[in-house]
Amino acid sequence: MTSWAGCPRSASRRRHLLGIFLAFLVSVSSPLSVLPALAVDGGALPAQDSSGVELTLNQVVPTVLRPGQSWAVQGRVENASDVTVQVDDVRLLTAYRALDTDAALDGWISGDDAGETTEVAGSADLRRTLSPGQGRDFYIVVSGGAIQPPFTFASLPLRLEVRATDGSRLDELRTVLPWFADTPADDPLAVSWVVPLTLPPDPDLTAETGTERTRAWLDVVGQASTTRAWLTGLSAYDATFLVDPSLLVPLAPAADVSTAPEPIPLPTPTPQDTTATDSEVPEPSASPGAPDATDGAGGDLSTSSALPVPDEPATPPDVPDDLTQVQEAELELQEQLTQLQADQLWWLPVADPDVAAMVDLGIDRDVVDSVLGAPLPPSVLDADRLLASGRHDVTWPLWPGLSEEQLGDLTGLSASLDVSGTVVARSTFTDAEGRNAQPHGLTATTTGEVTLLGYDETMSALVSDLPRADRDGGQIQLLLAHTLARYQRSPADPGAVVLAPRRDVEVDLETAADLGAALALAPWVTQVSADPLLGTGDSVSLTGTSTSTSPPRSPLTSARVDRIESVRSTLAQLAAVVPRGGAVEQWEPILNSLYSARWRENPDGWSVPLTELESQVASIIDGVSINPTTVNFLAEEGLIQITIVNDLPITVQDLSLDLVPGNGRLRIIEEPGPITIGPQSRATVQFRARAVAAGEVPVRATLSAPSGLQIGEMQEVGVQVRPTGIWIYWVLGGVAGAILILGLTRAIRRPAPGATAAPSSSADGTGS
Repeated sequence: MTSWAGCPRSASRRRHLLGIFLAFLVSVSSPLSVLPALAVDGGALPAQDSSGVELTLNQVVPTVLRPGQSWAVQGRVENASDVTVQVDDVRLLTAYRALDTDAALDGWISGDDAGETTEVAGSADLRRTLSPGQGRDFYIVVSGGAIQPPFTFASLPLRLEVRATDGSRLDELRTVLPWFADTPADDPLAVSWVVPLTLPPDPDLTAETGTERTRAWLDVVGQASTTRAWLTGLSAYDATFLVDPSLLVPLAPAADVSTAPEPIPLPTPTPQDTTATDSEVPEPSASPGAPDATDGAGGDLSTSSALPVPDEPATPPDVPDDLTQVQEAELELQEQLTQLQADQLWWLPVADPDVAAMVDLGIDRDVVDSVLGAPLPPSVLDADRLLASGRHDVTWPLWPGLSEEQLGDLTGLSASLDVSGTVVARSTFTDAEGRNAQPHGLTATTTGEVTLLGYDETMSALVSDLPRADRDGGQIQLLLAHTLARYQRSPADPGAVVLAPRRDVEVDLETAADLGAALALAPWVTQVSADPLLGTGDSVSLTGTSTSTSPPRSPLTSARVDRIESVRSTLAQLAAVVPRGGAVEQWEPILNSLYSARWRENPDGWSVPLTELESQVASIIDGVSINPTTVNFLAEEGLIQITIVNDLPITVQDLSLDLVPGNGRLRIIEEPGPITIGPQSRATVQFRARAVAAGEVPVRATLSAPSGLQIGEMQEVGVQVRPTGIWIYWVLGGVAGAILILGLTRAIRRPAPGATAAPSSSADGTGS
């Protein structure tokens, strides 16, 4: 376990603390910096119309104010207009009134609450001319004891306003300051995190091997990813993670028919014991190198940043040195997951199928069973041991609400889906008296054999909508205030709250750690595992509606399901004619991923992987062809040859050649056996035929897989049939007879051996 100083933001935090400390020293001698109890009309200053100046709040330090503590506010003023603006100062105002309900908090933040803030807590002189696009950080430090509300605990309204040199208000920002003057609560509000770790709807995850795909996967599992941020920032606070196993094994590219899994001799991660318990909360500690920012009364200026966060997992020393970036990141993620306790790991079905859409569409049971029961694709990134830990019986259907009928359909959706617990919006169920929320808030309740884990919509939405780390201060303050309001309903029995950010939330490590640390410093809160909640609860009724924002519609339709399954059927048939372990087998998980709930956030991107697969399937089918030719067949019976061309970069095997003569002049008596052709090559195939009559015969030739799936186009081979009838024997006999007579004639005319020619006569009649 390391301190916060070990995280990437520690240096920045130390600089911020140093700035706060220096500002505090200045405040001792500057009457402008701290003006406690100065009564002004917080709404009396006229606002300058369309100034373009924007206030942002980075952090309030500490996030919860205790008696005698010094505290500080850090933020930034930016000129977002296209003109130069003269900025004078930023003032911090509050009021001694309690925002003790969700409605009161919402009214204050939205501006519906017109209540005055009459206590000037402090100010920061800027006196700057800001050109368009320029900004300026500010720090306001308030000494211990300057704020003394007459409450034991409450959330005070805070208002920041930036003023121009003429006194007009350029912009204001509203936030809250939780105040707690009591000892830590004997019965604190139990806050449980249920954080989904799923893939984003990014089509580049299945792009061709290259920079796009590497970038996409590093965005998901790399050190700077949201996945790693949630794990590193919250795992020390007993957060429960609802994980899509697809995070553990990268999907294959959909755009390369020759792709095969790359061999990676990675060791199987071994789960390790952890020593943390549910009741342990890390103690604050000073960041190394940070100044001792306290006042004389012992007020603490340490921030939530001082809390420890989990160590980043290191790559084991026996891992090969030639791993790709994605492989290294995947291994680190697996190692980090093994550090969690078993009750912190809940597993979704592979690819996080959209079970709500499956129920609504009434998808065929065989298809549902296939998708929900799909294993991880084969990979040397062995995740079986990791998947053996944790639980696999919790779902999170994306319905706006949940009805009794929908829950029944969900539990009976598939034998592959075990539903013991379901994450839903808390407002979707009521208790026996018809109340939507008890004074302490309903959290885990049962209906039949299923436990409903109801998350708080208001607070979960705050977590889901957090801005980047240097602007998250206001929302973290508001989250704390809502937990305090929930605690105030019934301090003797505050109950539990479940925080469940949306699947599509993007956070960085600093913000995730700020969230856990801020709650850890709240005396009325204890962060606990959500797992025990699934074993508790009273019987409830489901309303079918909720107050939470409805999720986007699923891009799945019946027509699209048919399209997916058509490709799946074709791939299953192609698997018999291409090498095992290649791209065709790796594409099956891509098809399953098209049923994922993540595509609700990117319906336009849904079709990209499927279109790629359809293109690749067509390329395999069309990549093998029969060479058109014309053959002369001059025999009663014999062999005919044709050529098969494979233009694919992979071997094709077990192809059948079907031959059908176009007329009765030729009969096929023996077709060729299974055909195998190497990548980008040709093969000569022979078949035996018998001539029946002379003439031209068009032979229709078709290649097919063992299933009968046609490969390539049907090709017509022309055969010129000239059968050898009895005349050939007369011709041959005549030729032989002619050769015999010619031979005899020459033999007769040739002189006998030893014969002497007759003497010739001379010209004068005498012999020579």
